[in-house]
Amino acid sequence: MSNRILTYCFLLIFAFNSCKKKEIDSIIQDKIIGNWKIKNNEYDKEYLEINSDNTFYYKGVGHLNESFAKGRWKVVNDSLVLNSITPKECLYVVNFGTYCEHADIVIEDKINTTFDDCEPQTISNLYKAFIDTRFVLKKDTMFYVEVNENCSNKLNKIRLYR
Repeated sequence: MSNRILTYCFLLIFAFNSCKKKEIDSIIQDKIIGNWKIKNNEYDKEYLEINSDNTFYYKGVGHLNESFAKGRWKVVNDSLVLNSITPKECLYVVNFGTYCEHADIVIEDKINTTFDDCEPQTISNLYKAFIDTRFVLKKDTMFYVEVNENCSNKLNKIRLYR
C-alpha cells in the first residue's frame, strides 16, 4: 500500500512540474513571437519575424547585397534557438553571427554554397544560415550568444529589439 501511495505522489509531482514547464515555455513564446529588428552593425538593416507556428523569416539588406533565411525555432531553457532550412536554389551561404574582433585570430572560413559544386547566379542574394543559433531574452531585448570557441562565449553585441 505504501509503495502505491509513493507512486501516486511521484506521478502528481511529475505532472505538476510538467505543467509548470509548459506554462513557462508558453510565457517565453508569447514574448518572442512577432517582428524584431536586429542591431548588428551600422551598415546593414536586418529583420526577424518569429511566427506562432514555430517558423521564422529573416531578411537582411546591406549596401552591396541582401540575405534571407526561413526556418524553425524552439525554446530551450531560457533561450530561443533558430535553425534555418536550406533553400533548393544555389546561393552563397553566410552564417549568422559575428566575426571575432581579435586581430590575432584568423578565421578559416571557405566560401560556401547551398550545395556542393554549384555556381550561384548572383552574389547580391545570399542565404543566411542559422545553425542552432541562440538568443537569450532579457526584458524586451534578445541577445545573441556567441558559441565560436575562438571568441568569448558571453552575450555578444548583436541584439534583437522591437
